[in-house]
Amino acid sequence: MQSHAVQQADLETDVSDAVIEPDLPEEPELDVDTDLDDQAQDQPLSDPTPPPTPAERAFDLLDAGKLGEADLLAAAGVTRDGYVPDEAITHRALDAVEHGRLIEAALIKLLGN
Repeated sequence: MQSHAVQQADLETDVSDAVIEPDLPEEPELDVDTDLDDQAQDQPLSDPTPPPTPAERAFDLLDAGKLGEADLLAAAGVTRDGYVPDEAITHRALDAVEHGRLIEAALIKLLGN
């Protein structure tokens, strides 16, 4: 079996016909791993926008005409004990009434009454 190991004597021997490229940089280029680490640090660790709640998604579907009032009320969880609408749901419900997509009875349920 032949070895490709370099002997110490080979390292110390001058090679007279060796060609040194004059236009090669003197400084080594940045390591690819370092570049990837820098890029990873520039990107946020998590998405700054939280995913929509089921109620928000249900309002989006209601606005698109793909969901009815009963489905919206179920997705918002108005029948669950302790249901309290947040401010965003209150605004979305009022907007839906204003645009004729929600009746007053559904609004009252969404407002927690």
